[in-house]
Amino acid sequence: MDKALLARVGKQAWFHKYPRGWPFLLFILANIVTAVSVMAIERSDAERRAIELDRNATEISSALQRRSTENIALLKAGAALFETQEQVSLPEFESFTSGLQSDGNLHGSLGIGWAPLVDTDRLIAFEFESRESDGSDFMTYPRPDVDQYQSVPVVYLVP
Repeated sequence: MDKALLARVGKQAWFHKYPRGWPFLLFILANIVTAVSVMAIERSDAERRAIELDRNATEISSALQRRSTENIALLKAGAALFETQEQVSLPEFESFTSGLQSDGNLHGSLGIGWAPLVDTDRLIAFEFESRESDGSDFMTYPRPDVDQYQSVPVVYLVP
């Protein structure tokens, strides 16, 4: 029985034999807790950054889609307006474009232009009509090749 009691007391008193054991054990436990905490913080930070990136990408794609839809609507409005007319004059085009860019912003585009589809054999007559109607020195440049059947000269460009 004395041996059992001595063995039990010996097991309980190991920190008396090794006085630096408790601080070392506490140091190891504190390092483990710190490492686990740092890993949890890093993981949550990475998840937050991924969510923020996804949110930003969604906002950007929505803005791009909205801008492209606006541009398509503006182009369809211009096509519908000018399709009903034989010849588009400078005042009509300026009136249309001033309504589009009332705040000075062309909805993400750099400019808007008018370029009708003209048969190449009628190009000289078209240039003459444009000079007569607007009083400008309109000329198509570069000239279409001989084998081209149609040309699309830019007549008006704003800004």
